[in-house]
Amino acid sequence: MSISKGIAMFFKNPLEKYASSLSSNFLRAINGPYFCKSLREISKARYEDIATQPENEVYLVGKRSDREDEMLNATLTEDQLFYRQNGYVIKRNFIPHDLIAEYLELRKKLNLGDAGFGTPVSYVEHPEIRRIALFPELVKLFRDLHGMDMGLLVTHTRHRSTERGWHPDGYLDAAEALPRAGVWFALDDIDPRSGPFEYIAGSHRWKMVNNQMLNTFLKPEYRWPQAHFGAQKGELTWGGIVEAIIDPIVMKKIEQENLKVESFCPTKGDVLIWHGRLIHRGAVPEVRGLSRPSIIGQYVPLHEKGRGMFMRNPEGGFFLVRPSLHDAVKF
Repeated sequence: MSISKGIAMFFKNPLEKYASSLSSNFLRAINGPYFCKSLREISKARYEDIATQPENEVYLVGKRSDREDEMLNATLTEDQLFYRQNGYVIKRNFIPHDLIAEYLELRKKLNLGDAGFGTPVSYVEHPEIRRIALFPELVKLFRDLHGMDMGLLVTHTRHRSTERGWHPDGYLDAAEALPRAGVWFALDDIDPRSGPFEYIAGSHRWKMVNNQMLNTFLKPEYRWPQAHFGAQKGELTWGGIVEAIIDPIVMKKIEQENLKVESFCPTKGDVLIWHGRLIHRGAVPEVRGLSRPSIIGQYVPLHEKGRGMFMRNPEGGFFLVRPSLHDAVKF
């Protein structure tokens, strides 16, 4: 059964027809005051209407002639070649279990349950997070894949599926930015019914979803960047709003081009590293309430202008620290 036919029986507006999930954020977005175009008009948009050719790319992934591709591929490691072609790499049993145990003990002491730390920069005052997110072998792997040092930008620490619709992380960056990267750390064996990380291999080589093109669907007061960084607590950020545009467009593309959706169902210690332009989502859980113990980290090129101040981690790697949080850093 096609995606559209499978859910057409209950959709209430054109965007719902192709949404990967009717999450609370999706429903808030389509029922909110954000758009300058009708939902019907937005539902007709194609991927080409929100994406453009990227201005910059990491050396490993950059486009070349067939002959140059052949020459480069002959020199690459297995991980580099796979990353170049697919936009992700999975490393099994990568994070030592003693580091995971140390982190889970911290969560237990703080009585977090499945909740997160309440801030995406909790790694500043909790070195237990950094010991996982900046594990030395991961820092080295970033250099192999991106050809540069990558600084830790944010961590997401909630033990439940994000249920975010299809999106790339790179839509949060300027058109001229080099790609960021993400890492999914499994802190236990993950039940596939808990809402796994899903992705479309090779989508990092599609045109790049562009925040200025997405802005054309929004009223001025809800556009990037002010509606993202200026959002008040409890308000939808720009990223949450535009997923209601991106997700249905990608769902249509999946169906029309018969694209394969893959899932990451890891065991304890496994990691998945993905290119910042890879299209991915947090799947809807089959069983509500199942725990999904994990950390998700976002990383950006260390030297890139405008990213902020990065401090060196004693065990290796770098992490972003706002000046206001300098005194909160713990080692």
